[in-house]
Amino acid sequence: MKNKRLLERGKQPLWRSYRVQGAGAVVLCIGLCFLLIPSHAAGGKLEDQNKAVARAALFDYLNHRDFKRFEEIHTKDFVKHYNNSPAESLSEEMRDAKGQYDSSSDLTFTENWMIAEGDKVAVCFTAKGTHDGAFQGVPATGKRYELSSMTVWRFVDGKIAEEWVFFNDLDLYRQLGLFKGPGSTDH
Repeated sequence: MKNKRLLERGKQPLWRSYRVQGAGAVVLCIGLCFLLIPSHAAGGKLEDQNKAVARAALFDYLNHRDFKRFEEIHTKDFVKHYNNSPAESLSEEMRDAKGQYDSSSDLTFTENWMIAEGDKVAVCFTAKGTHDGAFQGVPATGKRYELSSMTVWRFVDGKIAEEWVFFNDLDLYRQLGLFKGPGSTDH
């Protein structure tokens, strides 16, 4: 009986027929697609997790002055790059974060936009406050300021490992009355 079926199919076992081989290739391709899609989705999921940490850093921890939690979301070997200045460590970052609130007790951050790709999250944000305390040796002016700034964070295992901050110091100094713009007659 078995031999008779083989003769009817051109003397080939069923698994060798072109239809079965073609169907097997289709099944294999579909299987590979399902294996690859979750890895791509996991990348998106990781980016979403990093964005959530970035939002928490600025809008939950800093806006509410929770410096302990802010420090916990950074790696111990964290490095900060600020406007082409020498790199800073985590302890220097914490000192700077606290110093911002010493010089502007009502400082708040709001998100303009945020994007993530791979292990990096870029945030464009607005900082608003009143210069009511000493800032980098400058006595309080009592003036309000509003600045758009950008930071890019690199994440490792869900924590901030590195940061690049871009901030327009001249605009801040102008708003505080410390720098007169070009063409100003008031010196």
